Amino acid sequence: MEKVQRGRCAITGAGGYLGSHLAAYMLREGWDVFRLTGRPKDSARDFRFTLDDGAPKGFFSEHQIDALVHCAYDFALTSKEQIFKTNVNGSIKLFRQAREEGVRRPIFISTMSAPRG
Repeated sequence: MEKVQRGRCAITGAGGYLGSHLAAYMLREGWDVFRLTGRPKDSARDFRFTLDDGAPKGFFSEHQIDALVHCAYDFALTSKEQIFKTNVNGSIKLFRQAREEGVRRPIFISTMSAPRG
């Protein structure tokens, strides 16, 4: 049985636990997956990504990304100020870029370590 191509998906945090499992699942389901990770492997579908630096300018439009699943979170940060600057502002910047470059399906996966008020 031939697999149906479902679309093109970028996943941030694809080198982490959740992101790597999600990428594998989506590949099995017929998605063309682009992994955005701080530790890219030697693959045509792996790209360097950090919340501080964001995705390369034009990445989403160049690769015709339909969906973005944002799983990245910098767990090394300890102060609320650092967490907000990197994780919150980095996520906002990422979603703005994705919207400007035509991503139709943005998905945000929250984290259990997010600080409270």
